Amino acid sequence: MRVATDPLHSRVTIQVPKSALGTPQDDWGYIVLIMGQEGFPASDSLRVREVLKHAQEWRFGGGHDGIFDPNVIDLLALPGRQEEMLSAYDPAAGGVLAEVGAVYADDLMP
Repeated sequence: MRVATDPLHSRVTIQVPKSALGTPQDDWGYIVLIMGQEGFPASDSLRVREVLKHAQEWRFGGGHDGIFDPNVIDLLALPGRQEEMLSAYDPAAGGVLAEVGAVYADDLMP
């Protein structure tokens, strides 16, 4: 895997060799999530850094501060779908979680 950052264009590029994925099939969908790595995790965090309501040193902002916040910084999504997907969780409704949909090659072809 190769990772390159481009701060000038606010871009991170990650290249994964085809050998790591196998031969792509026509019906494959892709879900790509960008999350922060937590160096000192709580026992239930899976080493994912929390996205808090307000940014702090070593913490991302823009989240909810609740247990149902998806803690995702960015994701692969069709235009207009990212905020819709990440905002779909509802802690007041008994813990409705955000659902992330896959992107398919056919979605990207004109």
